[in-house]
Formats: sequence, C-alpha cells, structure tokens
Amino acid sequence: MDKILTHDLEQSIKKTSLMTNIMSIIVTLIGGVAVTFGFYYKTNASIEIHDKAIIEIQQDVRTTKDKVSQIEVFKGVSSSEILNLDKKVDKIDAKLDQLLILQRK
Repeated sequence: MDKILTHDLEQSIKKTSLMTNIMSIIVTLIGGVAVTFGFYYKTNASIEIHDKAIIEIQQDVRTTKDKVSQIEVFKGVSSSEILNLDKKVDKIDAKLDQLLILQRK
C-alpha cells in the first residue's frame, strides 16, 4: 500500500512539474511575442513621426534657401543702384561746382 501511495505521489509530482513547465513556456512565449510586437509598433510610430519632422525640416530649409537667394538678389540690386546714385551725385556735384565758379566770375 505504501508503494502505491508513493507511486501515486510521484506521478502527481511529475504531472504537476510537467504542467508548471508547460505553463512557464507558454507564459514566456506570450510575453516575448507581446514585447516584440509592442517594440515593433512603437518603433514604426516613431519612424513615422521622425519622417514627418524630416520632411518639415526639408521644407523649412528650402524656404530659407529661397529667401536667402532673394535677399542676395535684392542686395545686388541695391548695391548697383547705390553705385548709380553715387555716380549721379558726383555728376551733380561737379555741375554745381561749375555753376558756382561761373557765378563768381
């Protein structure tokens, strides 16, 4: 009788141990899959956000380049206009000097 109880107890322990191991494997697999999918979707969401930010930055850079090139064009025009105005002022000064000289005579 003692042998039967011992045998039944051993079988029960083996069965319980096997079920515990199987449950541990299942829980580990479910946890691993959940973490993997969570990481995957979070990474994809981050990549999408970063792609949008990069596109916005590229547009800002293009806009800034366009504005800078327009400023350079206006600066060039302003410089040439200033040179022309300087020449005209010099001509007017020369003519005024001539008029003053003619008036003194």
